[in-house]
Amino acid sequence: MSAGVEELRAAVEKLCGQDREPFSSAGSQPNAGDCRMVRQIITSFMLWESTLSRAERAMQAIDCELTDANELRVCLPSELISIIGPRYPRAEERCLRLRATLNAIFESEHRTALPELETLGKREARTALESLDGMLPFVAARVVLIELGGHAFPVDSRVTRLLQSHLDPQETASSVGSKLERAFRAGEVAPIYAALERRLDKPARTSRSASRSRKAGSRLP
Repeated sequence: MSAGVEELRAAVEKLCGQDREPFSSAGSQPNAGDCRMVRQIITSFMLWESTLSRAERAMQAIDCELTDANELRVCLPSELISIIGPRYPRAEERCLRLRATLNAIFESEHRTALPELETLGKREARTALESLDGMLPFVAARVVLIELGGHAFPVDSRVTRLLQSHLDPQETASSVGSKLERAFRAGEVAPIYAALERRLDKPARTSRSASRSRKAGSRLP
């Protein structure tokens, strides 16, 4: 049975618990000469249908291999897949979409930057981002939320699955995002969504910690 807006809000708050820490800056700091907005687009593409820890490692790998966003723009999808790893979730679609978006930015601005975006209203900025070739609603919403302070709630299938017991089976990421934007007021979303990101990352981090412990134990005499 689908929960109403207030019930959905209560469910999300329960999942987040007392966690209201700000967003992690890992992976989002731009290289010299890179646009902060574009850097966040790349980071958000790496996070879509993935986890924070995996996205952080992907950004580190990209930074090791490529000098800036423009070099990433001209990188072939197959080359980018080899950088982030072929087992990365939805690697081919992710890399194709990211390259298309970066090229759309370059064709519009004649550089890999979005200097005009901050001069637009929040809704206009979101519409402009969503209109870019290859762009994902999750990525556009996350950039608007983090970089522009807009009222947006990024949702992909991970968030939808986390809340599935409170949703109709036919709910889409888009409809869930709209519901969550109604459930939380402007200014409330950022710490809530940041907590959800960390909540979704816990199984991956716990699994890696357990694996390291087992390996360490196997080396004991």
